[in-house]
Amino acid sequence: MSLDNTSYLCIESYSGHPEVAKAAQMLVEAYFSGGQRRRDEALMFRDAKKLVASLWIRKSDMFRFTTRAEAFSPAARRQVWMTNRTLKLFKTAGGLGWYTKVAAAITPNPEIGREGRSAIYCRSLSFRKLLKRLTVNDIEPNPDLPRIELRGKDRRLRPLPRAYLDSRAYIRTVDVLGSHYQLLRDSNLTLDGGSVLASEYWYTRKFSGDLEHGGRFYAPFTNWKKQDRLRLQINGEPVGSLDISQLHPALLLRLMHKTDKELPGMLLEALPEVYSMPDYEWLPRAVHKKLVNTLINAATRQKATKALSTARFWFDKEDDGWHCETYSGKQKRKGQPVFPEEPIKEAEQYISAFEIRHSMLAPAVCSGLGAVLQKLDSDLIENMLWIATGLGVPVLPVHDEIILPQSMNSFAHVLLEKAFPLTFGEYGGFGEIQAKWTCLDHDGKADSEVFGIALKSRQNGA
Repeated sequence: MSLDNTSYLCIESYSGHPEVAKAAQMLVEAYFSGGQRRRDEALMFRDAKKLVASLWIRKSDMFRFTTRAEAFSPAARRQVWMTNRTLKLFKTAGGLGWYTKVAAAITPNPEIGREGRSAIYCRSLSFRKLLKRLTVNDIEPNPDLPRIELRGKDRRLRPLPRAYLDSRAYIRTVDVLGSHYQLLRDSNLTLDGGSVLASEYWYTRKFSGDLEHGGRFYAPFTNWKKQDRLRLQINGEPVGSLDISQLHPALLLRLMHKTDKELPGMLLEALPEVYSMPDYEWLPRAVHKKLVNTLINAATRQKATKALSTARFWFDKEDDGWHCETYSGKQKRKGQPVFPEEPIKEAEQYISAFEIRHSMLAPAVCSGLGAVLQKLDSDLIENMLWIATGLGVPVLPVHDEIILPQSMNSFAHVLLEKAFPLTFGEYGGFGEIQAKWTCLDHDGKADSEVFGIALKSRQNGA
């Protein structure tokens, strides 16, 4: 049996169900039976309920978990729930026979070697027997998870600055996400007839390095495949997807040139979109989208060239579309190479061709603006959530896309029309923004419509 794809146990659930409380009390008493001082019992009991709920809700009995003490220290932890109490309770649960160790030190990236520090465990039958009447409807997200995270360049959690905690921006984000979550809880989200776990749409805003970089909204739902997102139902109604087209290039054109479209050069005509590359017509649009965003996000030309040289693409039958990825290290590759013969040289040529074909965006190439642009698109999403939630319309964001009931197609247009100038001021109050509306047809296939949404300045009464 392969253990390569075993996922981590994340302590992201909670339950006040009597069976969970009973099991948690058993766990806490077992811990204190070792002669430890009985301190912080209320916190131990609360964390024990999180551990029990998170261990039970998993689809698979197999899971990864690290027991390295340093990983649970405030300076090194990468998840807010990685505390000393959690580690102590997890080890105690092993003593109760709630899980058994299956394999030690297997890396989650087997393609780069099998040395690692996270063992693999198997949830036991004796544990499952403790929770006979518990249902998924009794599980809720860990209430102590933060709504906003800040991580350093090492990906470790950093405390939010006191000035930010006291700011209107912090208070507004927390308030918007709290109201948004409650609206979704009241909206009966289902997939194939079954209820969607509330933890799937518990969103956290995540910044990278500082509060001006990143800031996108993440939830387990954002990792769903496109086809699964479109199979969702809200209050018994099928959903649709409003996907903002070329958002980052569009923002660059607006902020750098105060225009909503590329203009013709002295020798070349204006292209229909930023992802148009006539010199590489054999590559699907999805490939160009990945390559262009990668070369804009890269901090240096060398890094851009190296990343593009690793690019590979393939057709995903489940999503019915092309995918493209770039790689680092010795990761296992998928699909066929974009630049198969001389990857570095061909990647350099692609970057040069982009600068010629899209001269207005040439200054943004290898600028490292990706995290800044993510901050801007996340500000847009927050405003869209604020407007939609205030009007009682449930929406689920996926970066620069939102999922909402199909009957709200027209509302989605108005939502973007209002939120864009609200977010970007004078840079968002002219021209139009391109978007795509997608939903499933009667045969379960994605049906899309591309359109432009006219934008008006808020000062003009938009």
